[in-house]
Amino acid sequence: MVEVSIAGALLSLAMIAFLASLDSTTQASSFAQARSRALDDLRTAAASFSREARQASDEPTSVTTTEVKFPTYLNGATSSTPVAWNLAITSGGSGADLQRSIDNGLSFTPRGLPPLLLGATESHFSYDPATKLLKMVLVTRPSARISPVRLETEVNLRNVP
Repeated sequence: MVEVSIAGALLSLAMIAFLASLDSTTQASSFAQARSRALDDLRTAAASFSREARQASDEPTSVTTTEVKFPTYLNGATSSTPVAWNLAITSGGSGADLQRSIDNGLSFTPRGLPPLLLGATESHFSYDPATKLLKMVLVTRPSARISPVRLETEVNLRNVP
């Protein structure tokens, strides 16, 4: 009887060790998936921004740390109203949403993009007129356990004289 109880205790210890390692593996996988999903979402938003910025017909009319406006081609013709990309504070105030709007009218937020961190970088948008490089920096934190994910994109405004 003593041997059976000792064998049961040893089996229980082995099972606890196995379940603990399985739990840590599952958490590591979940961490990697959340970080990868956040990075993919940032890349999709940056691709939309870059595509539109490469079509800019002139230098940005306004650049602040959280907003950039530039004239671009819409539907194959030069638009008289600038396109604006900005960071709008979310309703809960916990972050910001990346938004695109035309002439302060209809706007949209790229789908799937998690809330962005404001103040996580010195400037989310910047422009260097000498090199004609427009830069966007997006930072998000998919969960409290994951370190912030940062994506920078630079666009050469090739249509700007």
